[in-house]
Amino acid sequence: MLVCVVVAVLTGAVLGMRYSVLSLVPVTLVAWIGLAAFAVSNDLSIMTAVAICVGVALALQFGYVVGVTAQYCLVVSRARSMAKPAPARMPAVEL
Repeated sequence: MLVCVVVAVLTGAVLGMRYSVLSLVPVTLVAWIGLAAFAVSNDLSIMTAVAICVGVALALQFGYVVGVTAQYCLVVSRARSMAKPAPARMPAVEL
């Protein structure tokens, strides 16, 4: 389950840096379908399967928030570096 959560956090971070929040809906549904197939093939109980699905959905959302925050920090730092005035040069001295 830990691998699923880590992959979900990283996937959510990538989605957060690039796409809108509505992209989480189809990704979550695809993850749930895959996890349901995994649970059936490994004879997991219903409660275990539901717990894994909820954990993956929360991990996707957490990763999305991390990705949006990282994208915001990158944009702010880039805007600050572009807004800095060029250093003033001393005028040339004419003789």
